[in-house]
Amino acid sequence: IEGAMAVTQGAQRQQQRGDARFRTQFRRSELCSFFEAKGHCRKGDRCEFAHGQAQLRMSPDLTKTSLCKRWLKFSCSVPGAECPFAHGWHDLRVTQAYGQRHKAIHDAEHGGHSVAAAASPSAVGGGAESAESAG
Repeated sequence: IEGAMAVTQGAQRQQQRGDARFRTQFRRSELCSFFEAKGHCRKGDRCEFAHGQAQLRMSPDLTKTSLCKRWLKFSCSVPGAECPFAHGWHDLRVTQAYGQRHKAIHDAEHGGHSVAAAASPSAVGGGAESAESAG
């Protein structure tokens, strides 16, 4: 039982790290409502939101970072090129935050020799969970 608990705790820590990396992509991509309304925010630099237009960043493009749930059920009526979700493993891509990690792992495994394909947007892995309804 102790071994199973250790595996479960390890999986939970890995999930939390993945969630943090996913959330970090959105840091300061929206304005802080408290800062906008009151001119200050009690969280200061720890706030996840932008304090003014100068801090505002673009949200990451999550297009094709997860498989289309409808496509998996053979029921997506949207052509693959128009669907925001991937229609097959070949369509999957990673965001910059995940692509950088993928490239670093590849370089470490191959003695620092980078291969352009390792960081390509179509590399599999690191995609966001699909927000699409399963219906």
